[in-house]
This record gives sequence, C-alpha cells and structure tokens, in this order.
Amino acid sequence: QNNSNWENSALYAGKHLIAVRDNGFLDDYTIKKGTLTIADAAFVNCRSMTGISIPSSVKSIGYSAFSYCSGLTKIEIPNSLTSEEKNIFEQLRKAEGIKGESAWEKFKKKFKK
Repeated sequence: QNNSNWENSALYAGKHLIAVRDNGFLDDYTIKKGTLTIADAAFVNCRSMTGISIPSSVKSIGYSAFSYCSGLTKIEIPNSLTSEEKNIFEQLRKAEGIKGESAWEKFKKKFKK
C-alpha cells in the first residue's frame, strides 16, 4: 500500500481530504489548512474522535462526512462553506461545543428532518 498521500491519519488527493483512518487516537482532530473539500463519508464511524476543527479553506463537505462519529462533542465549522451535502452529522448526539454558529444554523435549517 502506498502511504505517500496519508498525513495525520488522513488520505489526501491534492487539497481534498478523501478518508480518515480511525486508529483510536484521533481525539481532537484538526483538518489541515488549505484543504478545500471533505469527501463523502470521509470520517464516517470515527468513534474515537471527540472534536473536529474545520479550517476556513474548506468550501464543501460531502454526504455523511461525519456520520456515526459517536464520540464527537466539539465542532468548529467555518462560515465560508458554500456546499454541504445531507446527513453530514447523522447520528450525532453529543455535540454541544459548536463554534461557527451561522454555519451551524444553516446546517440545521437545511438538513433537519
């Protein structure tokens, strides 16, 4: 397996985050600055992750990108998002410390069932 595109447990294709390995050590995860997109299901089932910080360079988050991240309690969402897919945070029950309120309100209004 070629590991040259893996960085900090994440697989990148250029400035696009494709997938993340949940190796049990993700804890508070910060997506690297300069990342433009987060792919569909990139973090799905990353249960050890407790926090996610998304830089302002991210413009698009894919379908179910953070679904079933049951340990997630802190989310930092940039106000710069221009595209979000449905079910980004499906089955997220513990998140309380959400920063980037206007972006979060946009998520809730657009994707709430």
